[in-house]
Amino acid sequence: MGTKINVVYATAQGELEFDPTLQALGADGEEYWELRVTDLVPLPAGATLFYLPGRSPLGIDAGGEVETITEQGITAVAAILPQGYTRLFLPAYQREPDAPRLPLFGYTAVAFKDDQLWVAAHRTDELNKWDPKFFNTPELSDLIQEKLAQAPQNRILKQLAHCAKEYHCFTAQNIFYGRWEGGIPVSPVCNAQCLGCISKQVAECCPSPQGRIKFAPTPEEVVEIALPHLSGDEAMVSFGQGCEGEPLMAGTVIKEAITRLRQKTQAGTVNINTNAGLPDVLEELAIAGLNTARISLFSADPEYYRFYHQPQG
Repeated sequence: MGTKINVVYATAQGELEFDPTLQALGADGEEYWELRVTDLVPLPAGATLFYLPGRSPLGIDAGGEVETITEQGITAVAAILPQGYTRLFLPAYQREPDAPRLPLFGYTAVAFKDDQLWVAAHRTDELNKWDPKFFNTPELSDLIQEKLAQAPQNRILKQLAHCAKEYHCFTAQNIFYGRWEGGIPVSPVCNAQCLGCISKQVAECCPSPQGRIKFAPTPEEVVEIALPHLSGDEAMVSFGQGCEGEPLMAGTVIKEAITRLRQKTQAGTVNINTNAGLPDVLEELAIAGLNTARISLFSADPEYYRFYHQPQG
């Protein structure tokens, strides 16, 4: 007999249980696959478990048939993984007709084996700077208040405080910790309507996990945050965050901010996360002193690219 990998579910009281009679499944598109030992790693430190309302867990019974757990109040369970892990399967469930839509998170299949929880994923990167143990620390609240007191009129800083506390955003928190990659949102608008946008769902198909900024920052606000941050430990300031649109749409502000920053310091790295839909603007930023760029690309196939990104204009 092979190793038992059992279905995990949440009770109506929010407690986790497992079904010893059902083998765990993972979803891949519209197909379900029996989870194997080679698909799994122990639930990583810093992972977050979610119950999925209106979704009944699926498993395989002793006869090899897919079975749905239909008891009242029982729901499927998923994990959201920390950085450095690549998920292999989505959670397997049967969606009820009136099930609420889920926020756009990276849901991963969860299973029970050898008296512990496992997830359908592999560790693919050693990203120690994103280890959850370095974030949401007891001193964070005081650091936020201290930084806000230094720049009480800075709207970006107020937004970052919100992101750090409410969304637990690591790049926002890094601004207050004074280290590593710190995010600086600058654009309330976008030149695309990506299906998986996490800050604004035009069609309201599902809840956005973050709210997009509603103001246009000034170069002065950017420099006020970025200049001291660039003197920190392995520092990077990064435009193009989850709480904004396309940063190249604010190219004039970014260019002026980079110019002022590089007149005062050559320390640290200035980065942008972008869809690169305005290549001329990106080139101008590179000339001004932008060091690195991460470009999001759903597909190199024009049809699939347009289907997902839905470029505007």
